[in-house]
Parts: sequence; C-alpha cells; structure tokens
Amino acid sequence: MDFESLRRILDHLPVSFFWKDCNSVYQGCNASFARDAGIASPAGILGLQDQDLPGRSAEAEVYQRRDRRVIDTGEPLLGYEELRHFADGREVMIVGNLLPFHGPDGAVAGIVGFYSDVSDQRATESRLRLLSLHDQLTGLPNQALIRDRLEQAILVAAQRQRALGLICLDIDNFQKVNNTFGHAIGDEVLRLVSARLQQTLFNADTVGRMGGDVFVLLLRDLQHRDDISLVLRKIRQSLARPFMVEGHEVFVTVSLGVALYPEDGEDAASLLKNANTALHKAKEAGRNSYRLYSPAMNASALMWLGLESQLRKAIELGQMEIYFQPQIDAVSGALAGAEALVRWRHPELGLVSPADFIPLAEDTGLIVDIGTWVLNETCVRAKAWHDLGLPLPRVAVNLSPLQFRHQDLVTTVCAALLDSGLDPSLLELEITESAVMHDVDKAADILRYFREMGVRVAIDDFGTGYSSLSHLKKFPITLLKIDRTFIEGTDCDGEDNRAIVTAIIAMGHRLGIKVLAEGVETAAQSEFLRGSGCDELQGYLFSRPLPSAKFQAFLEGLSAAG
Repeated sequence: MDFESLRRILDHLPVSFFWKDCNSVYQGCNASFARDAGIASPAGILGLQDQDLPGRSAEAEVYQRRDRRVIDTGEPLLGYEELRHFADGREVMIVGNLLPFHGPDGAVAGIVGFYSDVSDQRATESRLRLLSLHDQLTGLPNQALIRDRLEQAILVAAQRQRALGLICLDIDNFQKVNNTFGHAIGDEVLRLVSARLQQTLFNADTVGRMGGDVFVLLLRDLQHRDDISLVLRKIRQSLARPFMVEGHEVFVTVSLGVALYPEDGEDAASLLKNANTALHKAKEAGRNSYRLYSPAMNASALMWLGLESQLRKAIELGQMEIYFQPQIDAVSGALAGAEALVRWRHPELGLVSPADFIPLAEDTGLIVDIGTWVLNETCVRAKAWHDLGLPLPRVAVNLSPLQFRHQDLVTTVCAALLDSGLDPSLLELEITESAVMHDVDKAADILRYFREMGVRVAIDDFGTGYSSLSHLKKFPITLLKIDRTFIEGTDCDGEDNRAIVTAIIAMGHRLGIKVLAEGVETAAQSEFLRGSGCDELQGYLFSRPLPSAKFQAFLEGLSAAG
C-alpha cells in the first residue's frame, strides 16, 4: 500500500492521527489532525514541530517531553487525558495514545500518535454521575450521596469536636394524597416539600430524599443539643402551611426522628439506623410528632423484631383467636350483627393488643395470611351458629387495605363461603375508606362482584379519608360505619363532631345506605345518635368484644329470651 492510499484511509478514521521522527518533527497526519492544528492540509504538517503550529507554543515543551519519554524507553504511553485548545478556539477533552515505531535496525525510528475527542462522553458521564447521586424527582441528594456527605461531616465534626444532627422525616399518610389527587399531584407535593425544607435550613445543611416520602436532613456544627428542638419547630411550622397544586389545597403533617453525633452513633450507618428507629417511634406515637433517639428504642425494636418472627408462627401454633362484638339496632335494641375481631394470645405476653401486632402484620405483609384465617374461621363459626338456630343476622369481617388489593381476594372469599357452607347474605366485608380510594374504579368492580354474590359490603372508618359523594355513589355498599373519633365528642362540647355525624347519617340515607356508629360508650352518645337517625350502634356501652364461647352464650341467651 502506498502512502497516499494509507493517508486516505487515515482521513476517514474517527480519530486525529499523526507521526513524528525521533526529533519530534512531524512526518505526516490525517485531515482531522490538520484541522485541529490549524493547518490547511495534511501536507502542510511536513517538517514542522509543535512550536511551529498555531497556538501550540505554550504546550510545545510538554508535548516534546512526552515524545522523548516514548522514544527513549521504547514503551507506549496509553490513555493519557488532557484539555486541549484547538486552533479554531475549541477547548476539547481528549484521550490520546503514543506508540513507538521501529526502523529496519530495530531501533526506535519515531512515534505514532492518535487521540479522540471525548468531551461529549465526559459530559454524559458527568450527567450520569450527577443522576446517580441525586433523586430524579426532587433533585435532592439521594441515599448514596447522603451517606457520603454524612461520613464527611462526621470526620469534620470529630476534628472540631462538634455535634451533628441527623433527622429522618416521613410525610404522614402520604398514600392518601396519591389516592385522592393522583400520583402527578403527589409528586408535585414532594417537590414542594423538598423546596420548602431547603428554604428552612441553612446553606451548610443537607436535605436529601431517601425514597418515597422519606427525607433526611443533616445538620452540621450544632452548638448545643437544644438547637435541634428549634430546627424541628421551624420544619414543622414551615410544612404546616398548605401546598397549592393545580387548584388543590393540600395539607401535610410529618413525623420526625432524630439521632445526634456522637452520643447516638459515631458512624454513618449507626446514625441513620438510630434516626430511623426514632422516626418509627414518632409514628407509633400517633404521627405529627418527633422523637429523639434513646438506647431504649433499640431494645424495643429488638423486641418487636422477635415478635415478628413469633407472629409468623402464631396461626399454625393456634395462638390466634376471634372475638365478636355485637352490633345493635338503634330503634329496636335487637341484635343487628357482630364484628369479628382477631386477637393474639401470646404464650408469654398474654393477650397482645391489636394496636401492637396489626401494624406489625401490615408492615410485614402477614396481614394477608392472618386476614384469610380470620375470614375462614369466622365463616365456619357463623355457619355453626346458624345451624344451631341462633339469632345472628350477619357477621362482619375486616379486610385490610393490603388484603383488599391482593389479587386472590375474590377467590379467597368464594373459597371461605364454599368451604363453610355459609349463606353469602350472612357475611359482611368491611373495607376502610382509604382502601377503596386507592383505585376507585377497580374497587367499585370488586365490591360490585361481592354484592352480586349476595355478600354485604360496609365502608369502615368513614370520615377519616378523602372520599367524596361522587365516589361514594360508585360503590355498591350496604353500610357506612362512622369512625369512633367523631363519636367521642358528641356528648360534650362537640358541636363540630355532632354536625359531621349528622351530615354523614343524612348523606347515607339519601343514598339508601344504613349507617352504624362505632365506639359508642355513653348513654348520651347513644341518645344523640338515635335522635339523629343512626341505624345501628356498636361499642362498650352494649358489649365489649367477646371470645367465641362467650359470644355463643350471648346468642343462646338472646334465643332463650326471644
């Protein structure tokens, strides 16, 4: 192959190519290199050195030292990077290579060099690094960058003997915002929350997003432990103001957990774990609050970790029990039905409160298996009582939100009815308002299927979610259960609660739906509810939840009296 043929091939390579003799004098190049060097054509490079090229005088000495190294050692120089200024004014990041070539006598006769423009590649890599360390929705540091900044902050704090604060922040019941307004508005709320948090904290502090609706705030250089309380107050006050999104006024509350360096941990992993533990304690306390970490929290967390393991075996070990609480007709005082409630009789702890183990079951997904067991056992017992001729108009079983969204729900209900032989009209399924609002159309289809089977459907905890009358009309329900929080204040200075309860009862009746009030504990509450037209009542005023044997005795007493 002659030189011209070789040069034409080199002109089409996607690299800039040149070769020099042992004195760093150019012997040739391709068209790309000539353009970069400011030479009219490759032929114009012959006999020139770097200091002869336009704009190369400043870098010529560097290039010649590099050439000399390769010529003297006979070793290639591969993959060097530099920012190069081209004759046309461009500033380009290149990756280059220098290779020695040998003459007939085997000695180094010169060097061959070539380089590529990697500016776009480096820019892309930079963007990818940025994306890999930042949350794409909010632009905040993500978990990886938070941990890195926390580790760096700990090193600085240790040197200066200063304190650090780490806050884990969770938006309370954020799923309700998504369920009510949609995920697009939910995402915008997250962006607005992140912006407001950044405005609230000092520039030296870090706000990051761990994922979902959980944020982390790193407070550097705390002067005093009490400073954290002031920051927490500022955060809660800042987020208490409503967020306006597409014409919707959205309110949020937050739970916060705090860990301090060095007393609550001397490394990033410990601080993150302990702040998260404190956050869970704040949520357990009823949300919209904060907790500072204490060592006792870890002991409690370990206890509940052990309980989770034991809860997984509770059903097969026969530790689960079903209690039944009567539901009373508000006008006649007769038994209208009963609600099945699960209890866990722990061999060492005794009767564990549902308030303690139901959230644990929901967090771990065990609630689906527990709910299925409760449904099956309830249907079997209700059928047995019905066969004995005992007066039980219906029995209600709660479905958790997770259980309601489970793909096998309809099959599970059908199997429970078929296996037990219970008439579908004697079964009532209670679904929380928030569960049906997760996907309104899908929920309506499932509830319609149950009603076509003859199964009754009740909306539990009504008034605590975000449903509207237009949504409520879609659901083929037979009963609305007013949440106990509205009933508690109706027998004292609770004008607002009375107004809400009265409105729910009237709304239910307009839609042809019966209304039941939960948590009725006083005669004054019962009298108000009867006077307001409430159809059914349930609460300690009439009976506490009863174990199966005692509830059967209760039914037998009604049968004998009737």
